[in-house]
Amino acid sequence: MGPDGTLDIKAAGCSAALSGKTNNLPGGATADVSVQLRHPDLARLLRNFSGYRATGPIGGLDMQARLRGGAKEVALTGLTLKAGKTALRGDVVVGLGGARPNIKANLTSGAIVLDPFLPAKKTASLLWPGLKILPVATRRRVASRWSTDAIDLSGLNNIDASIVLKTPSLQYDAYNLQNADLAVVLGNGKFRADKLTGVLFGGALRATASATTTARPRIETVIALENMNVGQATRAFGASAVTDGRMGFQANLATAGGSVAGMIAGLNGNGSLRLKGIDAGQGKTGTMLAGAMGLVTALNQFSGLFGGGGKSGGLMDVSGSFAIQNGLASSRDMQIASSLGKGAAAGTIDLPRWRIDVKGKVNLGQNILTALLSKGTRRDVTQTVPFAVYGPLDSPNIKLDTSKITGGGLPIPGADRLIKKLPKGVGGILQGILGGGTQQQGTTGTQPPPPQSGSEPPPPQPQPQQQRKITPEDLLKQIFRR
Repeated sequence: MGPDGTLDIKAAGCSAALSGKTNNLPGGATADVSVQLRHPDLARLLRNFSGYRATGPIGGLDMQARLRGGAKEVALTGLTLKAGKTALRGDVVVGLGGARPNIKANLTSGAIVLDPFLPAKKTASLLWPGLKILPVATRRRVASRWSTDAIDLSGLNNIDASIVLKTPSLQYDAYNLQNADLAVVLGNGKFRADKLTGVLFGGALRATASATTTARPRIETVIALENMNVGQATRAFGASAVTDGRMGFQANLATAGGSVAGMIAGLNGNGSLRLKGIDAGQGKTGTMLAGAMGLVTALNQFSGLFGGGGKSGGLMDVSGSFAIQNGLASSRDMQIASSLGKGAAAGTIDLPRWRIDVKGKVNLGQNILTALLSKGTRRDVTQTVPFAVYGPLDSPNIKLDTSKITGGGLPIPGADRLIKKLPKGVGGILQGILGGGTQQQGTTGTQPPPPQSGSEPPPPQPQPQQQRKITPEDLLKQIFRR
C-alpha cells in the first residue's frame, strides 16, 4: 500500500480491508488507516492462527477501527467489535517500545457471556505460552468435589495491560454480574483487579483482588456483598428455591495453589455472614446453605406442632463471624433468631472435605406452648432445644433434641385445640398428660352397685390393664417420628 490507497486481503476465510495513508519518514513508518476485519467463525480463526481452542460456539467476528501509529505505538480509536453476540466499543492503545507489549483499553460493551470463550482443553494457552486456566470441558467434578486441573498464570508475564470495562451484564456459568464496572492492571508479575463492582443476585458487590502471575498463583481478595437475594442465588444453581431472604457477606481471603483443589486446601482469612428473613419453605437447597435451610424447616415444624408459625413461621435470621485456616472455616459466635426463639451456635465447615459440624441451642420464646405452660403454672418456664447440623455440606443431617424440653406433666388450659391436631390415638394420651380437656368416661369411672341380700356375689370385675406412664418427652419423640 502506497502513501494513499486501499488494500483488501482474503485468506483462510478471513477478509481484511485497509484504506488510508502511510508515511515512510526517517524516524520510522507511520500509518493512519481505517481497518475492517471479518470472519464467519471466530473460534475457528483463533484455532487456526494461535492453536487456542475455545469451548464455543462463539459466532462470527466483525471489527472496525481507525488505526494510527508507528513502530513504537499503535492506537485503535472508534473501535467497534462484535464477537458472536458480544459487542464492544472503545479505544485501545498498544505500546510496542518496551520489553513487552503494553495494552491500554477503555471499553464499554453489551451483555457478555464468558463461557463460549473459555478454553475447551487443558492444553489451551490463551494465546500466550505457559498460561493455563480451568477449562470448561473439565470443570466437572469426578473423584473429588474440587478440580485438580492446573491453573498456571505465568503466561501473563508476556504482556502488560491496563483495562477498564463497563457492561450491563457479565456472565460466567450461573453467575451474572449486572452493571459490572471492572478495572484491571497486569504487569510486574501481578494481575490486579483494582475495582470490581456490580449487582450479583440482586445484591451490591464490591471487590478487589490480586494474583501473582506464576505457575502456582497466590491470590488475595477483599469481598463485600450486601443484600443478595438468596432465592435468586439458589434458583440459579438449580437447587430447591428458597422462597425469600437476603444475605450479606464480607471476607478478606488469601490462598495459593496450582489448582482449585490446592487453593481451597490453602484458603485462609476471615469474614462475617448475615442471613436475614430466610424462608425455607422448600427445605434443603442442595447448596452450601442447606444446613441453615434445614434448621429453619425443623424449627418451623416444631413450632407448628404447638400452633406457632403463621406467615412468618419459617423466617430466620443468622449472623456471625468466621475465621478460615487451611480451608477449615470456624465460628464461635453465630446468633440465631426466629419466631420460635433465639439461640447460639458454634462449629466448623471443612471446605476441602465438604463437611459441616455445627452445634447449638435455641431458647424457645413466648410461642403458644410457652405461653400456655406459663399460664398453667403461673411461673415462667425456660425451654431449650439443642440442635446439631452435621454431614455433607449440601445435604447435612439436622437433629433437634426435644427431650431437653422442661415443664412436663403441667396442666395446659385449652388443650383441646392442640389435641385435635394430633394423629388418631395420640390425643387421648396427650389429654391425660396436659390436662384442660374434657375427660372421657371409662369403665373404671363408676363403682358397681352393692349386691342385694341373699343374692350370689357378682362375678369379679376385670382389672383395668395397667398402662405405662408416658412423659411429655416420650410423646414428643413419638410425634416427631411420624
